[in-house]
Amino acid sequence: MVVGVVVVSALSVILVSGRRGGDPPPAVPSWPDDVSAPATTAQNRSGGMGSAVGRLPTGADPLRVVSIGDSVAFDADPGIRAALESTGRVVVVTRSFGGVGLLRPDFDRYLADTMATRPEVVTVMLGGWDLGEAVADPARYSMRLEEVADRLTRDGALVVWLGMPPSPPSEGIEGARLLINSLFTDLGRSRSDVVYVSTESVLGGATGRFSRFLPGLDGSTAQVRKVREGRDDGHLCPAGAALIGDSVYTAVGGLYPLPARADRWWSAEWTDDPRYDDPPGGCRSPVPSG
Repeated sequence: MVVGVVVVSALSVILVSGRRGGDPPPAVPSWPDDVSAPATTAQNRSGGMGSAVGRLPTGADPLRVVSIGDSVAFDADPGIRAALESTGRVVVVTRSFGGVGLLRPDFDRYLADTMATRPEVVTVMLGGWDLGEAVADPARYSMRLEEVADRLTRDGALVVWLGMPPSPPSEGIEGARLLINSLFTDLGRSRSDVVYVSTESVLGGATGRFSRFLPGLDGSTAQVRKVREGRDDGHLCPAGAALIGDSVYTAVGGLYPLPARADRWWSAEWTDDPRYDDPPGGCRSPVPSG
């Protein structure tokens, strides 16, 4: 993961278009049904079973979801889209882009443009570009989190806030990552309209630590994180994006009842997206035997 200054000219592309270059426009998805897969069980926003749930999405009136975040979220976006759209009841607009952070230039305009689409659910995955400020003044960053959450939920949207996943030891940011995730956790605990999803076990396995390889959704060992210039990198391969997408499906389905997903949605054509070959060969490490 690279921490630095956002490239404003590049971010402006997504501010204007509403999605990352190359992403298809939103449309009612068409996936085959997998009647054997488990569907979600809706809960109220306080976490208990009950009738205080969101509306029932349909093919004619699908749930509107927008994803925002940084370059790690950009890699996660196709997995999130596939996990949700394969229900045939959700349309996902992906707006994640490298360099996005709550304190970066143009974020407020990026946020306003996102919310102008009136999403019912917003997924957020960021933090790497805010680590310095969050560590320097956690209280001030918490205030910024509340401000952003207020704007995201003003018209009734549910926010699914994903924590920063475990980072490669060589990056030396684990202490800062754990701190900013604690602030994200506090945000979710203090609000009924924000669901915090930890990525410790999702992308850290049983230990919660960085791992290049983990069991994929089909149970077989798969590369979940990229390699860059021969070293572990914090960005995602398709199997890692699918794990994130699966966790988002569960979180969103906790409020909006969603049907089962298409068979083997995690290995569909989206896994061939060019972002998973950036850098070239970054997701083609030999899988360890045994």
